[in-house]
Amino acid sequence: MKVRHFFWALAALGTILGGLDFITTIGAPGAPQQAAAAAMALCWAIFPYIFARAADEMVRLYETGNYETGNKEEAAKKGGEEAPPVKTAW
Repeated sequence: MKVRHFFWALAALGTILGGLDFITTIGAPGAPQQAAAAAMALCWAIFPYIFARAADEMVRLYETGNYETGNKEEAAKKGGEEAPPVKTAW
């Protein structure tokens, strides 16, 4: 089993556990408890998904041979193409 398949299996399991945890929030006595339980249910699904996406990206970088830098600009220079302009949030 590949690493990324393992993480996607964990993401699916986390989604199921998060759904079950979310169903149990109905019995919480107040709104703050319901909000906290709903946030925990989301964490069951979101964190494994983040790890699965990260594993997918690492495998993609490794398979494309761009795992040393992970930089698209550097990869474009190696391929002889002009590098696209770097966009920043600033």
